[in-house]
Amino acid sequence: MPRFLYLRMRPVWGYALRALPQSKTRVSLGVPPPTSLIGALAYPLARVLGRREETLYLGGGGRRGRRGAAVSFWGEELRGRLLYVGAALGVASAGHGSILKIQYTYRGDVLQGVAAMPVEVTAGSEGWIDAVYVFREAPWGWGAVERAAWGVSRLGSRESPVYVEGVWSGEASEAVVESARTRFSFYGVAPRDGEYRLAYVVDWRVARIGDYSGAPRVAAVYPRGYVEVGGPVRVYRLGLPWGVEEVVAGAGGG
Repeated sequence: MPRFLYLRMRPVWGYALRALPQSKTRVSLGVPPPTSLIGALAYPLARVLGRREETLYLGGGGRRGRRGAAVSFWGEELRGRLLYVGAALGVASAGHGSILKIQYTYRGDVLQGVAAMPVEVTAGSEGWIDAVYVFREAPWGWGAVERAAWGVSRLGSRESPVYVEGVWSGEASEAVVESARTRFSFYGVAPRDGEYRLAYVVDWRVARIGDYSGAPRVAAVYPRGYVEVGGPVRVYRLGLPWGVEEVVAGAGGG
């Protein structure tokens, strides 16, 4: 039977999750994509297991000795064993990009001007982020996975520290239903009722973690509160201390 891991995280100040590809000005995604959630857990899992593999090079070779696409070794180990990964946001977040006053020299004169800071961030430190991972298997031992969950320290870039407030786990029951009510992100089906925001994110089900050149994107729904989804849809039900939560893994049977 599938098992689930449920984390409640709180950003220290917000986060900076980079939308790809980027130009000089790096835009921050307003929601945590599934690839960032996988990476957040993969790093402490490797440390708990005492493994140091980080980067895997695929392909490459040739006259100049190019090493090919770089992907996350432990991100791939984790991704291949997940049936679902998604997040629920505790507060509406907002992107911020700074305008800076600068001084520069032109033909011996000191002039003033303004410039856009090339790093955008997403603010929302008063909020929390709940992340759910549903595993088809965890060959490293479930105790190691739970310890790794407590070791999650950042979401996305290194400038985006988070701290974990709670970890819950257990068996997840799977069902195909005609309607579901969820507050966790999903893709592949359309919401029928409720408020939400859309984001185009890398499709973790087919794209390697770390190699996003040409990776397919998918429209992901991030509910604001609970939304209702029409079926048939495949759901996983998670038994938690405050009740049962449902996550939508896709169209029924898919």
